Amino acid sequence: MGEFKKEAEDQKAKLEKESKKEGIPPAGKLLNDLVSKLKEGKVQIDEVISDYTKPETPKSKPLVDVLETNDTIILIADISGVKKEDIDIGISKNSVEITAMFQKEPEIEGAKFTQKERCYGKINRTINLSTKIKVKEATAKYKECKLTITLPKAVEDITKVDIED
Repeated sequence: MGEFKKEAEDQKAKLEKESKKEGIPPAGKLLNDLVSKLKEGKVQIDEVISDYTKPETPKSKPLVDVLETNDTIILIADISGVKKEDIDIGISKNSVEITAMFQKEPEIEGAKFTQKERCYGKINRTINLSTKIKVKEATAKYKECKLTITLPKAVEDITKVDIED
């Protein structure tokens, strides 16, 4: 217990020394330090969120809803600004990969982006599924910027085993 008390006293002395040096009361110094740490955390959170919300980054991913019924899994992805031919879907027993190729950036002589919100180039998203599916029975539709993929679930055959005497 004495060890913790000494550490607390050392921290308090350090805080008082730093706050005196900066010309603010210890409580103000403590509050400033806390606000700085929160701002650093916000920057990190913003970076993670930007992976999913800033189309101009190569890490952009289409937003996908996954719905499940007793016998199917349905994926609904928002992919605007591409033709059906520019979307590729790869399906395995337990995942779906969606890739879309957007048009090239506009090439206007002497112009540069002052704001860039539309997607250019390739985006990719892999969705892991909660259960195995029947790959060959999967279907996909693309209408009004919405890609809907329907995946029938694989039903495992159960074999009855007789018990011997």
